[in-house]
Amino acid sequence: MKKWLNENKVFFEIGSALTFGIASVIIAISANRVSQSQLEIAEIQLKPLIYISEKYLNDEAGMAVETILEINNAGAPVYEFSVDTRTFYTVSTNSETIWVPVSGYYYGQFELKAVDGKLAEVRGMNNNSVFAQLNLQHVHSKDDENFGYTELRRVTVTRVSYETRRNEDIEEYFVGEDGSDDPWVKEAFLSFYDHNWPIDINKADWPAVVNAALKIKKDTPIFVRNSGF
Repeated sequence: MKKWLNENKVFFEIGSALTFGIASVIIAISANRVSQSQLEIAEIQLKPLIYISEKYLNDEAGMAVETILEINNAGAPVYEFSVDTRTFYTVSTNSETIWVPVSGYYYGQFELKAVDGKLAEVRGMNNNSVFAQLNLQHVHSKDDENFGYTELRRVTVTRVSYETRRNEDIEEYFVGEDGSDDPWVKEAFLSFYDHNWPIDINKADWPAVVNAALKIKKDTPIFVRNSGF
């Protein structure tokens, strides 16, 4: 046995060297992955994390009369912060959705001069009540002869602009509470005042919304999306 071991020790030496070599490679790969993870964590810690919450102000009867937007930052500090909103009433058929620009849904923006945490609040006077009344008109109306059966929604696009600690200028867009990188959403925001002056929410009864939707469909296809309901 001893003789056999002596005669074959070269194979054991090679095997040991290979084993140690493979182990070293595995350790190096694991260390590299740890370093990459640490780098990714450090990068994340340097980035702001903006999110939007929709909250409601209730009256004495417990009815939600106002919708309030809160803009928050749960990440790295932001500087030169600003927020803008554009609100649309959307009229959807089974094949398309028309975005009707409206004004007055949010009337005031209160920026808190903070760099993290709660950054701003956007309010509207009884905006939820106004939309609820419009939706009630829509529900009890006959199907429009031009559109047939329709669904009505309220959509707010929010643009948040800020500068990072690395002096990067950033713009983020949100639809409601959800972040959006859809180029169409950005274009709708930027083109809000370019084609049709928004209708005042206090004057926007259901017939007025239908007329605005018909005009937009004819003259401003940029506000028509080829997807319904």
